[in-house]
Amino acid sequence: MPSSTAAAALDWIARWDIQQLATLPDREERFTALIDAVQEGTPGPDPLVLDSAAAPAHSPSGLLDRSSGATVVGVDADPLLLHAGRIGLAGACRAAFRRNRSSRSAGWPAELGLEPAGRRPR
Repeated sequence: MPSSTAAAALDWIARWDIQQLATLPDREERFTALIDAVQEGTPGPDPLVLDSAAAPAHSPSGLLDRSSGATVVGVDADPLLLHAGRIGLAGACRAAFRRNRSSRSAGWPAELGLEPAGRRPR
C-alpha cells in the first residue's frame, strides 16, 4: 500500500475523532466502560472479541492496549471503513478485520471464519 494511502487514512481517522468528540463529548468514557465490561465478563485472560461496526478501530485499539491476551475481530459492512481500521491498527497481530454483509444470515460466523470446524450454528 502506498504510504500516501496510509497517511490519508490516518488523517481521516484523526478528523473522525475530532468530529466524534464534538457530538459525543463522553466518548472516551463510553469506550472505557465498554472495555471494562468486556474484561469483567470474559472468563479468561485471552478472550476473542467480535466488534461489529468496528472501524475505525477505537474500541479494538483500547481493548488490545488493556488486555494483553485479547484477540479482536472487527467486523463492518463497509470496505472503506475496514481499510481505515486495518491502517489504524497496523502492526496489531491480535486484530483482524473482516467484511460481513449481514449478521442476519444463518451462516455469518462461518463467513467470518469464526465457526469451529465441524460445528453448526444454532
